[in-house]
Amino acid sequence: MNGRRAPDENDLPFALHARPEDDPALKTKIRVMRLRADNVQQVLGVPSHQLYDVLPKVFEQLIDPDLDEMALYHFTVAIRDYMSNDKRPEGHMGFDSFEEAAFEGGIVKTMMKIAQDPRTDKWHGLSAYFALDSMWHLMRTGRSDQRRELLKVLLEHRALEICLDVSAAKDIDRLAY
Repeated sequence: MNGRRAPDENDLPFALHARPEDDPALKTKIRVMRLRADNVQQVLGVPSHQLYDVLPKVFEQLIDPDLDEMALYHFTVAIRDYMSNDKRPEGHMGFDSFEEAAFEGGIVKTMMKIAQDPRTDKWHGLSAYFALDSMWHLMRTGRSDQRRELLKVLLEHRALEICLDVSAAKDIDRLAY
């Protein structure tokens, strides 16, 4: 294997940075990893060409109702931060490599499910906020064709209903006082 040792179960960072052509079991390793509040950088810090394999697995686990609330929070914040800490020149339009891989990997479906989670504790509420903020970032930075596709997917995942529900709840709160 090009002089590199094979990854084992205890060597997750090596496995995540290995190339699939070096380790045919890499996709299996990515599939079975568990998201934890303390492994955000290990998981999301992979080279950009691996994001297309890693992010769909991350998004799949983020909507698991048994995922630790702190892992959900830390990953949702980190994803938003990866997008908002864009180092491209001001006014540059279009998704960067992380955003493109995230969109292709199902970020919209995942973030909209997080936003609709009925749990109201602090960490789930904050996760919902950062999930919607990441959608706002994509809408603000995408090219017009990307924004059109994003809008289509947002509507498929009840974005309009969420906005109307929030608006109606605010109206009810105002009437109650």
